[in-house]
Amino acid sequence: MSNRFGKPKATPPTNEEVKSRFSQEVQEEQAHIIYEKTPRKTRTDYKGERKQVAFRLPIEMVNDLAFIQFATGETQGSICEEALRKELQKRKEQLKEEDEQEYKQLVKLFKKKQS
Repeated sequence: MSNRFGKPKATPPTNEEVKSRFSQEVQEEQAHIIYEKTPRKTRTDYKGERKQVAFRLPIEMVNDLAFIQFATGETQGSICEEALRKELQKRKEQLKEEDEQEYKQLVKLFKKKQS
């Protein structure tokens, strides 16, 4: 019997062929492929626990970001992360300077809300 291209239809493998694929010799031959490297639990570029944040930027800022990426070779994510980290640290320091007691209360409430 042939298929629509005129070639004979493939026949399913016999039990002996299937068993030979899982024989002890075959498993030993392929063991080095499977266990050659120890399994990695994290990615090579793992930077700790992270969440994805998406936001919209004006086109001019996106173009500037693309230019900086082109000029420096850094990823857009690392550029944005560095700039955002600096700005957040500055804002937290401003809040702390305004009223330290209120800042401590806000930190406690926020941590309570997070848990």
